[in-house]
Order: sequence, then structure tokens, then C-alpha cells
Amino acid sequence: MLKNNESEIDKIVAYSAKGKIYAPCGRCRELIRMVNDKNLTTKVMVDENKIYKLKDLLPEMYITKKENI
Repeated sequence: MLKNNESEIDKIVAYSAKGKIYAPCGRCRELIRMVNDKNLTTKVMVDENKIYKLKDLLPEMYITKKENI
């Protein structure tokens, strides 16, 4: 994705080899946020019936002065 100069993510789901859905780990959440400020509104599936925006999964996130949330 990044090699093609793409950085905005609309939706994401992480799952195990057995098909169990997991929320992305904290490092992955931060990376998604850091590559594009618009990714704070990325829809993240954390369970079959639960979808959150990335910003809701990053409590008290680090914010630089240039970021506008």
C-alpha cells in the first residue's frame, strides 16, 4: 500500500489463521494513525458485530501540535 503512495484506510479487520477476529495491536493502531491523519476515522472490526473508529481505540493518544482532531 505505502509503496503505491496510498495511506488512507477505510476499513480494516485482523483475524487469526482459524478465522477469529481480533482488534489490531497497539503498535498497528499507532502505525495506521501515523501514516495518514484521516485514518483516525478508519472503521476497525473487533468482533463479528462490533466496529469502532480507530480514534475510539486510541485513548489518550499522543498528539503533536500540527495534528487537528
